[in-house]
Amino acid sequence: MGSAPKPPPSICGLGTVTGFGWGNKHLWDGLVTSEPAAVLHPGFAEQFGRDEIWLATIPDEESPSDGPSKFSRSLHAAAREAIEDAHGRGWRPGGTVGVIHAFVLSEVQLWRDFYVER
Repeated sequence: MGSAPKPPPSICGLGTVTGFGWGNKHLWDGLVTSEPAAVLHPGFAEQFGRDEIWLATIPDEESPSDGPSKFSRSLHAAAREAIEDAHGRGWRPGGTVGVIHAFVLSEVQLWRDFYVER
């Protein structure tokens, strides 16, 4: 006799840090405005071949106790929010837990400062 089939994976909680702000509410509120989180930023001609690029920056709302950089603080904040969201929906930790993490050009302004301005 084989074991019972495993249920399909599901998303139980969501935590976000985006150009719209820190947290799911900022993401959803930003999406319904139909306005982009990204705006044109000057000063990138040397790196990208044109002076302005579209860039969604993350506002300074983080907790300093979550790490030394905005990137690490955003990971902690998003993970904490996702776990709280999942618990609020009835999720309880089990034998298998997965995390999906995505980012694009994290801290691009800090990299520019490091390589160009220093």
